[in-house]
Amino acid sequence: MSAFDKIIADLRAEIEAAYNRGYAEGTKDATQRIIDAVGGLSPKAATTPPGRAVVRFSEPIENFVLPRAQRGAVGRIVDQMLRDHPGSTITELEQMKDRYDASVAVKSIGNQLRLRQGWKYRKDENNRWFHIRSDAEMETAGAPSKEQPAVNPQPKGGEAE
Repeated sequence: MSAFDKIIADLRAEIEAAYNRGYAEGTKDATQRIIDAVGGLSPKAATTPPGRAVVRFSEPIENFVLPRAQRGAVGRIVDQMLRDHPGSTITELEQMKDRYDASVAVKSIGNQLRLRQGWKYRKDENNRWFHIRSDAEMETAGAPSKEQPAVNPQPKGGEAE
C-alpha cells in the first residue's frame, strides 16, 4: 500500500467514525427531545387517564389483518339497505352498514351505488338513492346475474352514447 493509499484509508476511517459519532449524538438528542415533549414521561411511568383502558397487543400491530367481505356482500347489503331505507344518502347508508355486514368497507357502499347507477340504482336531485327495478326485473332486463360479475355499462370516458 502506498503512502497515498494509507492517507485515503485513514481519512475514510476518520470520516466514518465522525459520522457514527454524529449519528449516535443525534439519536440521543432526538430521543431526549421526544421525552421532553411528552412531559418527561417514560413509557414505564405513563399512567392511564381515568375511564380509559390500557391496550396491550399480544402480537405486533402489523400482524393484524382485517377480514375481507365475502364476494358479492357489498351488492347484497346495498340492495337490502335500500329496500329497508329507500331514499337514503350515501353517508346515511355508510353509517348503517355495520348493522348489515361489518366486514364491508365503508367506501364500498358509495362505489357500489355509483357503479350501478342508471341500471340498478338511481339518485334524485337531493342525492338520495333508490332501486330502479326489482331483482326479477333486473335479470330480465339484461343486468348481470348474481353469479356473473357486474360490468360498468358506460363506455370509456364516462359519457353515455
